[in-house]
Amino acid sequence: MAPRINPEKVEKLLLLDENALTEDDRTTLRAMVEGYVMLEKALNDKTVTIKKLLQMLFGERTEKAHTVLPDGAPRPKNEKHKPRGHGRKGTSAYAGANKIVMPHAALKSGDACPECEKGKLYPSTPGVTIRITGACAP
Repeated sequence: MAPRINPEKVEKLLLLDENALTEDDRTTLRAMVEGYVMLEKALNDKTVTIKKLLQMLFGERTEKAHTVLPDGAPRPKNEKHKPRGHGRKGTSAYAGANKIVMPHAALKSGDACPECEKGKLYPSTPGVTIRITGACAP
């Protein structure tokens, strides 16, 4: 186990031989000790998360990969990213398919809500279901 570092003891050591270290060396050494002490306190505190420790050590992430890397050109703000779908083909790929409209047998727009009977039903856009059937030739 590493020995515990006391900031007051380090300060005394830095003042012992002023000719041995330059001011820049003292500043660097002081920053290293302060960082070590801060990290030790954070590790002893059981509520600190790894994400918080990484922020303490390396600072907040301010740069994005698409702005730093040369091949990652940023997208214009007005260009919307098309969300990925779940299937390989959309309904437009099946242009020759038969379209069947199936209205609900018991409910229509303006009826009372069948669950709570307080609200009313509103018209909605119809959903699309693609059904593909096939058979192997014998």
